[in-house]
Amino acid sequence: MSKREQRRQQGAAWTDQTTDEGRNASSSLRDVTAQGYGLNIAPNQQRIIAKPVSIFDIQPDLAQPRRTIPSSIRTAWDGDPKGVKALFMVWWGEVQRERGEAAGKDELPFDLGAYLESGQTERTADEDATHEASGPLERSLLQITMLAASIRRDGLINPVTVEQGKNSRYRLETGERRWLAYHLLHAWFDGHDGRPDEREEWDTIPARVVEKFDVWRQASENNARDDLNGIGKARQFAVLMMDLRGMENFRPFSAFENEQDYYAQVAEMASPYGSREQLLNALGINSPSVLTRLRHFLRLPHEIWRGADDYNLSEEILEELYGIARQDVDKAIQRFREIIHVKNVRIQSGQTKRKAPPTEPGTRRHFTLVLRMMKQAGKGKKQSNQQALKTLAELRDWVDEQERIIRKLDS
Repeated sequence: MSKREQRRQQGAAWTDQTTDEGRNASSSLRDVTAQGYGLNIAPNQQRIIAKPVSIFDIQPDLAQPRRTIPSSIRTAWDGDPKGVKALFMVWWGEVQRERGEAAGKDELPFDLGAYLESGQTERTADEDATHEASGPLERSLLQITMLAASIRRDGLINPVTVEQGKNSRYRLETGERRWLAYHLLHAWFDGHDGRPDEREEWDTIPARVVEKFDVWRQASENNARDDLNGIGKARQFAVLMMDLRGMENFRPFSAFENEQDYYAQVAEMASPYGSREQLLNALGINSPSVLTRLRHFLRLPHEIWRGADDYNLSEEILEELYGIARQDVDKAIQRFREIIHVKNVRIQSGQTKRKAPPTEPGTRRHFTLVLRMMKQAGKGKKQSNQQALKTLAELRDWVDEQERIIRKLDS
């Protein structure tokens, strides 16, 4: 059975998750989660259905505390699922510009196809060093690219969670990276430039469909995965506070030009009586003093808020900047820019020292490149044919060198 057929069967299997055993397991997990957050959930709300849903019918939650897309890229997108392909094109271009700036050039290529087409899901030692020398745009894109390669090779392990909306539309509750990974696979494997046409395969994603959006369930998944940075935790705190005080009492996310202002609506509000333990559990923190710190982050200057999120600044640095900002906002911004400058210098230093991307002959990426060039070659395609001949010559030289090495062993 081919891997593609296995993935299709796996997707179909998600539609059968309404068996008694599956429902009982889902209910048990939900009961435990609900008890931890002090929620009362009626039995008829416990049923979770998984089914294939079009990735273009899922609307992302723009207020999601965990940011997958960097702020500078996010501003170029209105949240429309049909615009995700264009979003990736902008993102990819900005990554190459970011790499070029760090290396003192206009652009430095980022071989997106090498990751997606090779099925590589883990970085090599050389790539680990490269990753450390990467800017925030490249790191964030690489996370989604690696996930997409993993899904293409092994299938999706966990379905996304969506809220049923009107007119067969859905709102994404959890799984934004997985949803974006499907969009990336759908956009890349489109049948052009020698790539296979897999759009039908990635057009739908397995999704658990719930009747009502649950910010507490969203918080549970956010904490179960990679740790949120300080800004992400501040967003999470704000969203949970809004839920405790009634979402209808706050202006919607779309009402604000700067996203920070949406979350800052709770900066001066006290948590409802008896809810502090619930907040601590949901945020995965032990000390009430951390809640005070998160309120501080909500009051940071806008420039610091955006940059701290993209560069994953530590909570200690954010608290330092908040202390400075209380006395002098301009000094806080100056200090922030100094911190970012140091980080960028380190990135630039790493760019000049880091090894070339592992597309040299003998690597998996080079074999993938050879296959891609062969598919793109054809009658009348002079440039593609020359590139194919070049990669074949590189491979031939490498094979000859390996043969010489082996023969010397027997001489």
